Amino acid sequence: MKKIVIFIFVFLLIITSFSAEFSIFFTNDTHGRVLAAKDRNEMKGGAAYLSSLYKKLKEKNKDNILVDAGDIFDGAYINDNFKGEPQIKVMNAMGYDIYVPGNHDFSFGLDVLKDYTEKASFQTLCTNLVDNSTYSSYFKPYIIKDILGLKVGFIGLILEKTKNTFDYKIKKKIDILDPL
Repeated sequence: MKKIVIFIFVFLLIITSFSAEFSIFFTNDTHGRVLAAKDRNEMKGGAAYLSSLYKKLKEKNKDNILVDAGDIFDGAYINDNFKGEPQIKVMNAMGYDIYVPGNHDFSFGLDVLKDYTEKASFQTLCTNLVDNSTYSSYFKPYIIKDILGLKVGFIGLILEKTKNTFDYKIKKKIDILDPL
């Protein structure tokens, strides 16, 4: 027990000697809504507002990270009409670093999602979404970014119950493994 306490103390001492400050900003459940929306007679949100806010924060610290935690498709007319392509273009322009798919991101089919994420300038992560035939990760499982000299790991996970929302054609191609 004494050795464990000493190890933890030394480990914490070493960790606290490194100093790095950065922020992780995230969006979630945008559902393709890139335009501002009226809320109580006031326009709020939208990609232009978020982009300008993030640009100001990035000017203060270039090491900040922008992440989307899923459900970028399915919900806004313009986005739906073009099967999600406008949202990917907006996210590229905004400088997203990482994206993890959510259940609505499969609404236009697996091939559409795969095609758009391959064209994206950001990383698509999902460690527990696997190809049914090979059981290899369908997307990159994780990335390690060097931020201010620190190695910072990012993983993507999707809830196992998400597969209950998938179309039969998608269920034939992929599976979601229990993340634990």
